[in-house]
Amino acid sequence: MLKRPFHRTRPHGRLERRLYPNGGGHQLEWMQVRTPRPRGTVFAPPLVGGDGLLVLRHLRSLRAKGYNLLSFNYAGHGLSSRRFSIRQSFRDTRCLLDVVRRDPIRFAEPHYGVGICYGAIPLLNALHRCGEPFPRIVLINAIPRLFSRNLLHSFWDFRRNLRSESWPAVNLAIPIRRYAEFLLPGITINRSHFGRLALRRMRILQTLVDWLASRQLRAVRLAKTSVLCVYSSDDRLFRAFRYFDAPRDYEAAVRRVCPTAAFIRLQGDHFLSNLQERQQAAKAVAAFFDPDDRPPCA
Repeated sequence: MLKRPFHRTRPHGRLERRLYPNGGGHQLEWMQVRTPRPRGTVFAPPLVGGDGLLVLRHLRSLRAKGYNLLSFNYAGHGLSSRRFSIRQSFRDTRCLLDVVRRDPIRFAEPHYGVGICYGAIPLLNALHRCGEPFPRIVLINAIPRLFSRNLLHSFWDFRRNLRSESWPAVNLAIPIRRYAEFLLPGITINRSHFGRLALRRMRILQTLVDWLASRQLRAVRLAKTSVLCVYSSDDRLFRAFRYFDAPRDYEAAVRRVCPTAAFIRLQGDHFLSNLQERQQAAKAVAAFFDPDDRPPCA
């Protein structure tokens, strides 16, 4: 492994970053926040267009509870090499999961998982392939599948509502970008970037094929793992999938993969922007990982 110097930074505390050889001269960048005497390690794949540090910031309340936090950068992001695709993000997640399981000294046991939005899909896939090695995982506004015809219907409805401007039918680039910005506000989307992912570092055709196929979780089932799913009722992305058209549609979609899942429904948006909703989610996640809620060791 090639070690990069850690640095102290708020809100991360002690941060370790390393590059792991990923075959063929490539590398996978991962980062871990350590606590002095950890209760365990929380493994959380990143978001597409984001990086591992963003996920660590989202989960900093778990660090305060005494957990080490671990994430990484998919191919095409940060210092991770190769080009991004959906299937490559699955390989990256399995690669680091294998590293975690082989090194319980560096990555303190027990191991838990958190899947946020897209990050839930490679996490669930990797845990299924590895025989469900984690006793508990949490899904936060997790997407059970990547593509649905409802997304197309939702896009055309959105496009019809853009009355202030008009574009030729063959020119869909602008309305698609506007639609993506509507679903995921705050993420920079333009001709060259999706968030922090430069499109030149992405296998665009392969990613499109994988997205349209949307079979990533078809054979995945976590029957033994305890799962807590926290989701928002005011999530534009979920409404685009029309998960809430009938009672408990979203919960049924999650239970097809995680039959034992318990659910907490919040009133917030996709990013849990509301402080009260975010605190409620953090409290529920901490209690799920440790029902006794013991104070962290000093």
